[in-house]
Amino acid sequence: TAPTVLKQIPLSDEHWRWIAEGMRAAVSGAGGTGRAAQLPGIPVAGKTGTAEDPPRPKPHAWFIGYAPADNPRIALAVVVEQGGSGGAVAAPIARRILEAFFPPEAP
Repeated sequence: TAPTVLKQIPLSDEHWRWIAEGMRAAVSGAGGTGRAAQLPGIPVAGKTGTAEDPPRPKPHAWFIGYAPADNPRIALAVVVEQGGSGGAVAAPIARRILEAFFPPEAP
């Protein structure tokens, strides 16, 4: 069945491009917090996050992303409760998922 659209966010194509470019830079940029989700040969777009949950001592770690960035075949979300940093904890898990989805080509 087709998904049900609950709400449309009116953004221009230019704004969507900025969002996509920012998500791609978060994974492939020099200062990107999602660099641990990089996959050789496949551009990945993503966003890391750290969500505080008082009174728990450690925040939740998360990463959302999609790949290939220019023509997505997979979208994913990784949440690790009390995991700490999204870039250090959730992004590497996302990479493992992407590696399983895009296995290396046989010689």
